[in-house]
Amino acid sequence: FFLTGLAMIVPPSTAAATTATAVAAALATAGGLLLLRHLSREATILPPHLVVPLNPALPGRQEEELLFRLKLLGSGAPEAAPAATGVPKRTLIVGGGIAGLLLAVLLAKAGSHVQLCEKRSSQDVRQRTDPVRAVGMTLSARGVRALLRALTMEEVRSVCVPLEGRCVHPTGGGDVSVIPWTAQDQRLMPLQAMDRQALCALLARKAEEAGVTVFTGYTCTRVDLKVGAIYFDTPDGPVQFFADLIVGADGINSTVRQAFAPYTQQAVNTIPMAWVHVTLAPAVCSQLQLNMRQIHVWPRGNILLHALPNVHHTAVCTLIMPRNAESAALQPGTADWSFDRLDQGGSQYKLQRCVQLCRDLWPELLQADETLPSQIERAQPSSFGEVKSSSFHHEARAVLVGDAAHATFPFLGQGVNMALESVQLLAAALCAEGAASLGQRLAAYTTMRSAEADALHRLSRAQYAYLTRSTASATFRARQGLQRKLHALFPRWVYPVKYALLNFYDVSYSEVAAIAAEHARSWWPGEL
Repeated sequence: FFLTGLAMIVPPSTAAATTATAVAAALATAGGLLLLRHLSREATILPPHLVVPLNPALPGRQEEELLFRLKLLGSGAPEAAPAATGVPKRTLIVGGGIAGLLLAVLLAKAGSHVQLCEKRSSQDVRQRTDPVRAVGMTLSARGVRALLRALTMEEVRSVCVPLEGRCVHPTGGGDVSVIPWTAQDQRLMPLQAMDRQALCALLARKAEEAGVTVFTGYTCTRVDLKVGAIYFDTPDGPVQFFADLIVGADGINSTVRQAFAPYTQQAVNTIPMAWVHVTLAPAVCSQLQLNMRQIHVWPRGNILLHALPNVHHTAVCTLIMPRNAESAALQPGTADWSFDRLDQGGSQYKLQRCVQLCRDLWPELLQADETLPSQIERAQPSSFGEVKSSSFHHEARAVLVGDAAHATFPFLGQGVNMALESVQLLAAALCAEGAASLGQRLAAYTTMRSAEADALHRLSRAQYAYLTRSTASATFRARQGLQRKLHALFPRWVYPVKYALLNFYDVSYSEVAAIAAEHARSWWPGEL
């Protein structure tokens, strides 16, 4: 570069300019040849699963690895032994969320007598959502792959909206920045904005069609792992069940997981942030000219407003904000706003402070939707939780799935995908033919998923800093845009960005964490 600049400065007719130009051309040629040699030598650095997007119709790499492990466990059995599976005769699932319902369908189809107990009412479990109560989630290709074990692609699409990218709305209402996902990433399965309650209603219907007995209004009070007994409070009084396998799918405050406490190390971690849901009506989305095929983000220092479209043409927004002034001060930015500040002075002043919050941070939203402050005022802030457990099973008696096993912070949108993938692998482990015992199958499931849970916890914690600070940085967005272009040009040699790896490729969470760590030490600093 120096010699080329010198050649541009000195008169072109001089010998110095000619020499500088010749030397610069020689160096550029040599550098290009060295780069091509390096790239050709390192061409195998990215294996095929990092180049070709995930096909949800095919078994995943983790499922193949799990089945291979189980095959090795049963390799010592006599050859004359008949093929068998680990599907229990009687299965009781505590919790009727997405993970519990999907597992109920898969095990019932495999021949188990499945009973599912849910504390919500029958109407809450079976009805499809309405636009006011819709809760949005992002469903990636790995989540779709698990759902296709029980649903058709048309049924999955009926509760989802395909997404094309992320739109960042800057402070002051300036020009938005669109971060698209490439056609290469999305050519097999685009990221989906999913309506959680509609999916639950669909899975509940499938469960009943498969012969699952569903009890609603049943609140689990105690689990006795020694004898396989589960105790419930019901509208008709206390009842008791017995099962060969108890499945805890009862969320972050799992009663089944509490029964594991004498045998495992557990922790429920929180961060000093809280969240509430608000909804933008179709007319508001139209007035704001929101693209309903994009995720919309309004980063304001340590405060974040995140919106997902849904099948009702509304946008479900999650407002993430510090819970109190002390936690707000931990991160510079709009640190004077917190949920506790909204409550100061009594409820009669809360609406006024909510109006001021919206006026300070999102004046364009307040102008389009006057109900936004009142929605924030009525909402009850919820905490973020992260569950860690040293084991996801207890002997051959009980096992955990979903948030009961590995609840994570939602900043990557991977909680539901992790849960669905865990259900897929657990069902595969139980239904696989072989001589492995039920306890060995559950142990193999725990070994594989605990490593993945630890990796996702690390990735999710790091993502919050990215959403609140990096998305607002023009330099960072330019760097990511360049990386996307380089990956499109050299897919065998340049990693996809982290978000693409998680959502479009058959890459485990532990692999993504390792790639992100390697990337942070490379010549291309910053978030992957």
